[in-house]
Amino acid sequence: MSSFLARALTVLTTTALFKQVYGYPALQPSLLQSPVTPALAHLTPLPPDDVEYTLADEKWPATRSLGIHYGECYYIKDVNSGKTLGSDGGVYSYYKFGSARRTFQVWNTRSFPNPPDAYWNYAVRDGGKFFLWDPQGSPQTNGGSWVATNLGGYTYPGFGGYWYYLQFKGHPTHKRPQGGTAVTLEIAQVEPPSPLPNYRGLKVSGDYIWNEDNEDTIDVIFVSTGCHDDDNDAVDV
Repeated sequence: MSSFLARALTVLTTTALFKQVYGYPALQPSLLQSPVTPALAHLTPLPPDDVEYTLADEKWPATRSLGIHYGECYYIKDVNSGKTLGSDGGVYSYYKFGSARRTFQVWNTRSFPNPPDAYWNYAVRDGGKFFLWDPQGSPQTNGGSWVATNLGGYTYPGFGGYWYYLQFKGHPTHKRPQGGTAVTLEIAQVEPPSPLPNYRGLKVSGDYIWNEDNEDTIDVIFVSTGCHDDDNDAVDV
C-alpha cells in the first residue's frame, strides 16, 4: 500500500472515531449560552439579621442587611447626642432632635405596597433606598406625610406645593449602640427633582436635620417600635 493511501486511511479512521464519540457539532450543547438572570433579583428577601451566610450559599444574596425592614416602624436617634427625632412643635413641624419623638415607617416606594405582596417587608440592604412616612404629619398636612425638604434646607412633613420628598440611602456604621441599629444616612435623590440639584447632603445643626449643598451624611440609630405607637411627640426617654 502506497504511503498516500495509508495516510488517507488514517484520516478517515480518525474522523469516524471522532463522530462516534462526540457526535456532530449541531447536536452538542453550546458552551457560549448567555447566563440566565433571575427575574426581580432586587426583590430577593434577605435572611434574618442574626443568620450568617457566605458567598457559597445559593439561597441568599451576598449582601448585608442594613438591620431595618420595609413596612416596619422606628423612632430615630442621633448617634452623637443620643436625642430622639421629633418636631419643633411649630406649624410646619420641622424635624428636630430633642425633647420629643416621632414614629417613622420605612417604605421602598411611596405607593404603599399591599401587605399580601410577599416582599412588602423584606430587609433593607446595605446601600438600599427607602422613604420615611411620618404618620403624624403637621397641622398643614392634616394627617400623615412623607419626609421632605424645602429650598430653605429644613426637613419636615411635605404638604401642598411645599415639598421635595427625600429618598434616603443607608449604610451600616461601625458604631454598635446598645439598642437599635446604627445607620449612616444619606440622600439618594429628591422627588420631584429640586431646583437645587446639588443639595443632597445632610447635617445636624442646632438639633435640626438640614439638607445642604454637598453630599454629607449623618449617623442615626433606628429603634424598632410599633406602627401604632401613641407616643408621637411624647417626652423623650
